[in-house]
Amino acid sequence: MKDSEILNSLMKELDVTGNSFSLKLGYKSPASIYGVLNRGESISPGMINRIMLKYPNVNELYLKTGSSPILLEKEEEIGQSNLMGRKPSMNMLWALMLDMSEKMEVMEQKLDEILAKKNSETNN
Repeated sequence: MKDSEILNSLMKELDVTGNSFSLKLGYKSPASIYGVLNRGESISPGMINRIMLKYPNVNELYLKTGSSPILLEKEEEIGQSNLMGRKPSMNMLWALMLDMSEKMEVMEQKLDEILAKKNSETNN
Protein backbone atom coordinates (compact mmCIF):
# COMPACT_ATOMS: atom_id res chain seq x y z
CA MET A 1 0.00 0.00 0.00
CA LYS A 2 1.37 3.43 -0.94
CA ASP A 3 1.85 6.08 1.74
CA SER A 4 -0.66 8.29 -0.06
CA GLU A 5 -3.29 5.53 0.26
CA ILE A 6 -2.42 4.98 3.92
CA LEU A 7 -2.74 8.68 4.76
CA ASN A 8 -5.89 9.10 2.69
CA SER A 9 -7.55 6.11 4.41
CA LEU A 10 -6.56 7.44 7.81
CA MET A 11 -7.98 10.89 7.06
CA LYS A 12 -11.26 9.32 5.89
CA GLU A 13 -11.42 7.23 9.06
CA LEU A 14 -10.79 10.34 11.20
CA ASP A 15 -13.18 12.40 9.03
CA VAL A 16 -10.68 15.23 8.45
CA THR A 17 -9.54 17.20 5.42
CA GLY A 18 -5.91 17.76 4.50
CA ASN A 19 -6.07 21.33 5.78
CA SER A 20 -7.73 20.51 9.10
CA PHE A 21 -5.49 17.48 9.60
CA SER A 22 -2.35 19.55 9.07
CA LEU A 23 -3.56 22.15 11.58
CA LYS A 24 -4.39 19.49 14.16
CA LEU A 25 -0.92 18.04 13.73
CA GLY A 26 0.65 21.46 14.28
CA TYR A 27 1.92 22.13 10.77
CA LYS A 28 2.03 25.77 9.67
CA SER A 29 0.79 24.79 6.22
CA PRO A 30 -0.73 21.65 4.71
CA ALA A 31 2.28 21.18 2.39
CA SER A 32 3.56 18.11 4.26
CA ILE A 33 0.18 16.40 4.13
CA TYR A 34 -0.41 17.20 0.47
CA GLY A 35 3.16 16.17 -0.32
CA VAL A 36 2.28 12.65 0.78
CA LEU A 37 -1.20 12.70 -0.77
CA ASN A 38 -0.37 14.25 -4.14
CA ARG A 39 3.37 14.15 -4.77
CA GLY A 40 4.24 10.63 -3.66
CA GLU A 41 6.31 11.69 -0.66
CA SER A 42 6.72 9.23 2.20
CA ILE A 43 5.10 9.51 5.60
CA SER A 44 8.09 10.68 7.63
CA PRO A 45 8.93 9.48 11.14
CA GLY A 46 8.20 13.04 12.31
CA MET A 47 4.73 12.95 10.76
CA ILE A 48 4.07 9.56 12.35
CA ASN A 49 5.11 10.99 15.71
CA ARG A 50 2.78 13.98 15.30
CA ILE A 51 -0.10 11.70 14.33
CA MET A 52 0.52 9.38 17.28
CA LEU A 53 0.68 12.25 19.76
CA LYS A 54 -2.58 13.79 18.50
CA TYR A 55 -4.40 10.50 17.77
CA PRO A 56 -3.07 7.80 20.14
CA ASN A 57 -5.76 5.38 18.94
CA VAL A 58 -4.21 5.26 15.45
CA ASN A 59 -2.36 2.01 14.83
CA GLU A 60 1.29 2.91 14.30
CA LEU A 61 1.83 -0.32 12.37
CA TYR A 62 -0.84 0.82 9.92
CA LEU A 63 1.00 4.09 9.34
CA LYS A 64 4.24 2.24 8.65
CA THR A 65 2.99 -0.72 6.59
CA GLY A 66 -0.67 -0.24 5.69
CA SER A 67 -1.59 -3.50 7.40
CA SER A 68 -3.73 -4.19 10.42
CA PRO A 69 -6.68 -2.01 11.51
CA ILE A 70 -6.39 1.76 11.19
CA LEU A 71 -7.74 2.45 14.68
CA LEU A 72 -7.13 0.44 17.83
CA GLU A 73 -9.47 -0.58 20.62
CA LYS A 74 -8.84 0.93 24.07
CA GLU A 75 -6.80 -1.99 25.41
CA GLU A 76 -4.68 -2.17 22.25
CA GLU A 77 -4.17 1.59 22.36
CA ILE A 78 -2.78 1.40 25.91
CA GLY A 79 -0.54 -1.51 24.93
CA GLN A 80 0.79 0.42 21.95
CA SER A 81 1.41 3.48 24.13
CA ASN A 82 3.34 1.35 26.61
CA LEU A 83 5.40 -0.31 23.86
CA MET A 84 6.27 3.02 22.31
CA GLY A 85 7.14 4.59 25.66
CA ARG A 86 4.26 7.07 25.50
CA LYS A 87 1.95 7.91 28.34
CA PRO A 88 -1.69 7.01 27.73
CA SER A 89 -4.00 10.00 27.40
CA MET A 90 -6.42 10.93 30.17
CA ASN A 91 -9.36 10.30 27.80
CA MET A 92 -8.04 6.83 27.07
CA LEU A 93 -7.63 6.03 30.77
CA TRP A 94 -11.05 7.46 31.61
CA ALA A 95 -12.73 5.37 28.90
CA LEU A 96 -10.95 2.26 30.15
CA MET A 97 -12.04 2.98 33.74
CA LEU A 98 -15.67 3.37 32.68
CA ASP A 99 -15.50 0.13 30.72
CA MET A 100 -13.98 -1.67 33.71
CA SER A 101 -16.64 -0.24 36.00
CA GLU A 102 -19.40 -1.60 33.77
CA LYS A 103 -17.74 -5.02 33.67
CA MET A 104 -17.42 -5.00 37.47
CA GLU A 105 -21.14 -4.29 37.85
CA VAL A 106 -22.01 -7.25 35.63
CA MET A 107 -19.65 -9.49 37.60
CA GLU A 108 -21.17 -8.32 40.91
CA GLN A 109 -24.68 -9.11 39.63
CA LYS A 110 -23.63 -12.59 38.56
CA LEU A 111 -21.89 -13.19 41.86
CA ASP A 112 -25.01 -12.08 43.76
CA GLU A 113 -27.09 -14.52 41.68
CA ILE A 114 -24.67 -17.37 42.40
CA LEU A 115 -24.63 -16.57 46.12
CA ALA A 116 -28.43 -16.32 46.27
CA LYS A 117 -28.76 -19.69 44.53
CA LYS A 118 -26.17 -21.22 46.87
CA ASN A 119 -27.99 -19.82 49.93
CA SER A 120 -31.36 -21.14 48.75
CA GLU A 121 -29.87 -24.60 48.15
CA THR A 122 -28.32 -24.56 51.62
CA ASN A 123 -31.62 -23.54 53.29
CA ASN A 124 -33.56 -26.33 51.57
